[in-house]
Amino acid sequence: MLASTIVRSNLAILALSNGDGCGQRAPTDKVFDVTDQMPSWERRLRAPQIPPWTLLGSSAVWPRDTTHRALVMANLSGRVEAYVYGPGDEPAALQQVTDRPQGTLAASMSPNGDAVLWFDDSGGDEVGRWVRQPVDGGDALVLGANLDPGFMAGVAPLADGGAVIVYLGDVGMTVVHASADGDGRVVGTSADAGELVGTDIAETQAIIAVAREGDWQHLGVRILRLADGVVTHERVEPGRGLPPWRSTPVAPHASS
Repeated sequence: MLASTIVRSNLAILALSNGDGCGQRAPTDKVFDVTDQMPSWERRLRAPQIPPWTLLGSSAVWPRDTTHRALVMANLSGRVEAYVYGPGDEPAALQQVTDRPQGTLAASMSPNGDAVLWFDDSGGDEVGRWVRQPVDGGDALVLGANLDPGFMAGVAPLADGGAVIVYLGDVGMTVVHASADGDGRVVGTSADAGELVGTDIAETQAIIAVAREGDWQHLGVRILRLADGVVTHERVEPGRGLPPWRSTPVAPHASS
């Protein structure tokens, strides 16, 4: 909550100071032009905002392995888009990464902070593919372009530049491993739906919140090995929710 408040404050400072400080380009729309002549209700309505949530959860994302750069979703351009910034900068110098007519409602960041992964759906229908966009320039790469698009159900960026992806279909889910060159490989499919939580520390297994028989109110945990699609662990208790949160390293017991 504190971090989100700091980011929101930086956005407000940025917007009121010069109106076009989003790093890569000035806002294309004028809906957030705020002047002192406007009544207070209109200034509040036009002020740029960070959405309370995105399709991946939090509107702010910190890379796993670095602190020099972070990602935030905001609507400075009139649509919600992905921006990167330096967490230590104040006011935040926002660099716009995505620019889509319908906006972008799902994005994550590579562990080293060098790339943003954003979901490219068709007309905002949440069916599409993930795209890896280098922050410092370079061509965007569609991850798993050789596979059919799907309904977004999570992404886990990997240290090697690839990603683990879960798509939902008409029935069940598909787990995909996309390599750094963009080639997609189906790791496994299931008649059960679910959403990707992340990977283990070694990035060898996918952690999935599984909705057995479509029961989204009582999620369980499923661990899927990426090398061969084998389910190495699963715990689902009817009528009880056991959703996984994330993987964490376990410290070894100290010897006596």
